[in-house]
Amino acid sequence: MFSSIIISGALMIWLADRVSEFLHKNRMYEVLGLFILFVVGIMLLSEGGHMAHLHLLGHQITPMSKATFYFVIGVLVLTDIVQTRYQKKLMKNNKINYLKINIFPDGGISRFKIYGKTI
Repeated sequence: MFSSIIISGALMIWLADRVSEFLHKNRMYEVLGLFILFVVGIMLLSEGGHMAHLHLLGHQITPMSKATFYFVIGVLVLTDIVQTRYQKKLMKNNKINYLKINIFPDGGISRFKIYGKTI
């Protein structure tokens, strides 16, 4: 157990730069990773609450089933694959010569993404 923790920690440190570069190039996988971490956190909280025999609003906490967990992860990954393919298909067919942004005085723009290559 101890050696597996040490090995996994060393692997995380060794691979941190490569993962960071990949996520910098592919921002959409960053959101997917955050959603997966969110679902894992919910699963761990529900299992911990069940093991501690906790009650929430008068109801006993039941753990998330593994089938539900894997179904949610599968739907997230499948949605991401479909979205990526569709986005690549759109970018292949459409050529944009200009970009117009309307800025209104009630808030402005916080961020936006533009996909493609400059001409």
